[in-house]
Amino acid sequence: MSRNRKPLTLGEKLRIIEEAERRNGATKASIARDLNIPESSLKTILAKKDSILLNAAKFGLNRKAAKDGKYAAMEKALVECEAALPVDDEPEFGSLELPGSFADYVGADDDVAVCSEVSLDDIIETVRPDTAGTSDEEEMDDAAEASVNS
Repeated sequence: MSRNRKPLTLGEKLRIIEEAERRNGATKASIARDLNIPESSLKTILAKKDSILLNAAKFGLNRKAAKDGKYAAMEKALVECEAALPVDDEPEFGSLELPGSFADYVGADDDVAVCSEVSLDDIIETVRPDTAGTSDEEEMDDAAEASVNS
């Protein structure tokens, strides 16, 4: 049965590299045993030391995979484009002018027809006029009495 594979973050790999460099005279097997990782993982990490250091500087220490996004070139172009745009061309909030006056803005919805609140009883009366004035509880009580009396 195979062991579960646990990917290490770049920060963990850097810590392993530092520990291996600090314990220069120790064997790789003893270092791997002390760090609780397979010896093959330690050898791979030490062999790819330059790449790990570069990726840690580029992506940060908490990443497990050193990959760019799906559209890395587009993201880079977008960042460059935004950096090239001058910020001063954006209008100040205070200088924005609204079309019309403030009174026109506030009174824009004055001519809209507004519906009044309708109670549940009013809706029932509209839908079923034959049961107007009786509630569902009264109907249920009447039905229960009828079934008991039968």
